[in-house]
Amino acid sequence: MDNPELRYDILRGAVKENGEEKEREPLTEEKKEDIFEKKIQFQCSSCGLCELCHYFGSSPPFVRKSLEFSEECYVMLDPFTPYSPKSANSFIVLGGECSECRVTVCVECSIYFSRRFCINCAQYNINEFPPDVQSRIVKVAESVGKQNKQ
Repeated sequence: MDNPELRYDILRGAVKENGEEKEREPLTEEKKEDIFEKKIQFQCSSCGLCELCHYFGSSPPFVRKSLEFSEECYVMLDPFTPYSPKSANSFIVLGGECSECRVTVCVECSIYFSRRFCINCAQYNINEFPPDVQSRIVKVAESVGKQNKQ
């Protein structure tokens, strides 16, 4: 079963596992748009988190114009909630690009304060941030340092 389209048809219920076909419902353009494939590769340059996601940008189509991010970020539909084409859906923001050095970082390895900073750039410019954000930078740097030692 090396054919990904056959596996997809089995999951959809259009084909049985032993190869017998049921009646296939015709896929209209509207239904094709409702099927979101994970096709954008996300990889954090700090911790190495690697995941395929649905969207990169600031206004994901699956939230029905109810939200627009102030940065371009990697977004995926929440795999633990059912998809509903008529309403805004649950989603997960994986991360974005550092506004200083342009590396891709996850939300755990970065700080967002008006724009996203990787932990290295945040540490380098720590005096430019307010005191409460500085303490958050220190905490994130400690957790990233622990991850890298393991």
